[in-house]
Amino acid sequence: MVGRMKPMKSKMRNVETVHAIYEAFGRGDVATILDKLDDAVKWETTVPVPDVPWLQARCGKANIAAFFESMAPLEINRFEPHMIFDGGDKIFVLIAFEATAFGKRYSFPNNGHLWQFNAAGKVVKYDHVTDTAQMIRMA
Repeated sequence: MVGRMKPMKSKMRNVETVHAIYEAFGRGDVATILDKLDDAVKWETTVPVPDVPWLQARCGKANIAAFFESMAPLEINRFEPHMIFDGGDKIFVLIAFEATAFGKRYSFPNNGHLWQFNAAGKVVKYDHVTDTAQMIRMA
């Protein structure tokens, strides 16, 4: 008798996707990050900050590479996710983030990222939860 194979779980859990995104960020692998996004992803749309290039509203996967390009003036000294809250389709991550911009070092011990997913496991929305006043100074 030939048994039926159980279907393989094709989509990874959302928290695993977030880990994969951060690993790709650490390698500078933007293509892998973009692969995790829905084509109509909304990026920084909740509270965009006009004076900070990397905190601008962007819609659609084709426009997200500009986010990574906008961070070029920053020298990232520390990027350590230290607390992850798994809400299923919403993942919130606290990150210890330090960067040098224009010769001055900035520290964000609890920089937050909110990732929202669709049923297919793709990111449909991403927002920073951060000290925007310090981000403006850094920009």
